[in-house]
Amino acid sequence: MALISAVLGTRLPGPGTLFVRQHFDFLAPARPGDTLTAQVTVTAREARHKHLTLACACSNQRGEALLRGEVEVSAPRLKLRMQAPDLPQVMVQAHVGYGRLLSVAKRHPPLRVAVVHPCSSEALDGAIEAWHEGLIEPLLVGPMARIRALAEAAHADISALQIIDTPHSHASASLAVAQVRAGHAEALMKGSLHTDELLHAVLDKDLGLRSERRLSHAFVLDVPGHPQAAAAVRCSDQHLSDPGRQTRHRTERHRSGAAHRHQTAARGAAVGG
Repeated sequence: MALISAVLGTRLPGPGTLFVRQHFDFLAPARPGDTLTAQVTVTAREARHKHLTLACACSNQRGEALLRGEVEVSAPRLKLRMQAPDLPQVMVQAHVGYGRLLSVAKRHPPLRVAVVHPCSSEALDGAIEAWHEGLIEPLLVGPMARIRALAEAAHADISALQIIDTPHSHASASLAVAQVRAGHAEALMKGSLHTDELLHAVLDKDLGLRSERRLSHAFVLDVPGHPQAAAAVRCSDQHLSDPGRQTRHRTERHRSGAAHRHQTAARGAAVGG
């Protein structure tokens, strides 16, 4: 449709064209590497309002029809000429930096990770995907019936995974932290619960994972066109008493990354999702 709009707005009828109505049938997908040709043909003209009806088509380099349709436009009353703007560059690129990061992580044994309250499809799918990639061994902590129902709906087999049944998200956070304290898990992965719920359990003075070190988080950015992935890091004081402020700083991302992989066995790391 973008090519059709470009033809109508720059060539026929040209600058100043206004859309009145449109209808398109999408017949086949355009694939990376295809060369596309857009064609418009005037099929009717209404002189009073200067409306044009145009048949539209788009095909690939093999002549296969990808799109057919019809538009009605209000043509400009004066012929306008404008300098053609620079078109945005379109780049199709795989996540090379992200792939390199995964390959480095896969050199290490998978971490035993307590997945805290994976009670949404996104949270559970993320844990299962990391498991299938060989990055983690998930320990699912949350309402068992809800977790199994989500897995069944996604046609995912989690029969090999341990599930610690909990009644609600607060209990999920507390029990997941307890698993790390007991050495049964090396890291925490945040699921579908509020950040302050997880942090409340992590920062508990007696039963949490507090230490003299600061909590921090890091975002790994894989930017197309840049040869290396970038990491954005922000630190916050874990002794803040305001849970809202803790939440804004997203301090649950504690010592995440391969550099601290071997430092998590004693007290664990909380990795935000």
